[in-house]
Amino acid sequence: MRTWWARQRYAAGMTPVPGNHQRVADGLALVGKGLAPYVDKQMRARHGPQWLAARSKEDTARRGELVEHSLDDTPLMLRIITEDPVFGEQKVLPQPGVRVAGILLRVAGRLDGGSFTPAEEDHALRTMAQMLRLIGARKLAGEVHEMIKPPPPPLPRRRNNAQLVRRAVLGKKAAEAAEKGGGKSGSSQIRLTTLVVGALVVLVALQFISDDSSPDDPYEGKWAERKVGDQLVSKKDVALSDGKHVVLLEGKPHDGSFKGDVYFTAGALYATDKRLAILPDDGKPGFGDCAGIKDWLTVAEDELEKGRRICVVTDRGAVALLTVQSVRAKPRKVTFDLRVWKGERQD
Repeated sequence: MRTWWARQRYAAGMTPVPGNHQRVADGLALVGKGLAPYVDKQMRARHGPQWLAARSKEDTARRGELVEHSLDDTPLMLRIITEDPVFGEQKVLPQPGVRVAGILLRVAGRLDGGSFTPAEEDHALRTMAQMLRLIGARKLAGEVHEMIKPPPPPLPRRRNNAQLVRRAVLGKKAAEAAEKGGGKSGSSQIRLTTLVVGALVVLVALQFISDDSSPDDPYEGKWAERKVGDQLVSKKDVALSDGKHVVLLEGKPHDGSFKGDVYFTAGALYATDKRLAILPDDGKPGFGDCAGIKDWLTVAEDELEKGRRICVVTDRGAVALLTVQSVRAKPRKVTFDLRVWKGERQD
């Protein structure tokens, strides 16, 4: 089995990593760079300055061969986070840090065999960036995030029905104002009647023309007069199977990834406007808890579990709380309760 040092040589570009592991190896090298000082600091505080030498001695006795551990051993750093109570029981590491470390430990184990699909590589890199943010290594997290291949751009948002109706009505009013100066001639009456009939045709047609895009703007239509902080939507058991998306103000699943406000693909939940975060397990979160978040993450498959609370904020100002009710692996599906409030528009 190739040693971690050999894998680091690959990640450093000294020898190409076989297969499609290069981005994963490069990302883990950055994770190790952030974990080494963090783990060392926490372990020194708990076990003293000789903790690493003591660990080497224990593993030497257990394996029956000389073991000399190093802070450069990223899998070791991840394993310590998952095993030592200082990180889990004493909650030194913010949630869900121990779980994320376990995920990355499995990722590191796959470098010597198996393969990663492009989606799995991106998934792993997002998890690495999350780990680095949790330990405060934001600069390194940014470097890892830059390695992620950008998803296809979302389809242009269609104008919703309210916008189309408003345009029709405004056109009618403008025409009426223009006709006022011309008297009540027959031609003016005909033109005015034509405009009115045209507007009515638009209104009737909109009742029958289906539009895949749902109302997604809390500052338009029936939401326009509502105040910031008002709850707009509350729905139970919104179910997204793989390749589905949802518009928060509608709360119904539709086909297609990279659409709507939230989409579920490859076993992970994403926010189209890239503002999604996991809340702590305690307390009863509301509008303020989600609206005040500044550090946004991506929810990975391993973090989706019953009871998990997830915040999503859209560019247009919808603030949502998703409470996971169930997660199914085969076929992939996540079900959650949904609450949506009116928030501030985002820059």
